[in-house]
Amino acid sequence: MWNNYFDLNMSPIVPYIKNSSLKECVIETIEPSQLIQDAQLIQSINLRTVRMDDLCTMRSFCEFNIDNTCVISGFCFWFDCYFSSNNNSSILRSTRLTTSPNSSKTHWKQTLVFLPADIYPLKVLFN
Repeated sequence: MWNNYFDLNMSPIVPYIKNSSLKECVIETIEPSQLIQDAQLIQSINLRTVRMDDLCTMRSFCEFNIDNTCVISGFCFWFDCYFSSNNNSSILRSTRLTTSPNSSKTHWKQTLVFLPADIYPLKVLFN
């Protein structure tokens, strides 16, 4: 499943995924209180102009600064899609479809990917 998940090759991260033996991703509704970090943009794609080869070479980087003691079990993914009525790409003038856990609940849910082991970051204070 992970080698061709909706035409995405996820095999490079399989060793780091606790539920990589699953035949499907875990799809659940997550409460905002279960998140320990604000959302981060992983990729922005203009569906009017993107080419297939662009999708094959996209890369992203995320960094998380945890400022409280917590348990990290995995990552939660969702998407926002903005629709505009003309060629104006301004997000401010668009209609937004979001699957965020911070939005009103619908039939859309979030995708969960678990780490092989929980991470227990500690809050360290420097003087």
